[in-house]
Amino acid sequence: MSIEHIQGNGFALEVGVHTDYLRIRVHGGADSVALSLEYWRAIWALVERTRLTNLLVLEDLEPYPDADPSVFEAVVDNLVNLGFRTTRIAFVDLNEETQANEYGLLLSNEQGIAMMMFSNEQYAERWLRFGASAPLQSTR
Repeated sequence: MSIEHIQGNGFALEVGVHTDYLRIRVHGGADSVALSLEYWRAIWALVERTRLTNLLVLEDLEPYPDADPSVFEAVVDNLVNLGFRTTRIAFVDLNEETQANEYGLLLSNEQGIAMMMFSNEQYAERWLRFGASAPLQSTR
């Protein structure tokens, strides 16, 4: 598997294309609403380009300090607007406990995004590979 490197504004993506999913490691500086919105836009561009809708996202950013609900609401609204309801996302935050992102997970699922959060990559990959995949559909 080859790795593609994409440089964004304040972050970088390392992208591995597998047969049935994209493995995306997000790394760089400190997490923020602006940074999250930007990196999810970059991930959506990958989905559109590759037509792969199963995503293993590994967030390796300095944690957002005391994120309140508005942070998660802004990010999830962005995901919905971009079209992520057509994807299946296994998300691993490499620097925070899963509980720190629980509200975002609940909100994502309420908004129709098939997302699950995991404490490690192996569990996330297993869920992603052996569950139902999401077909790419236009939502705009």
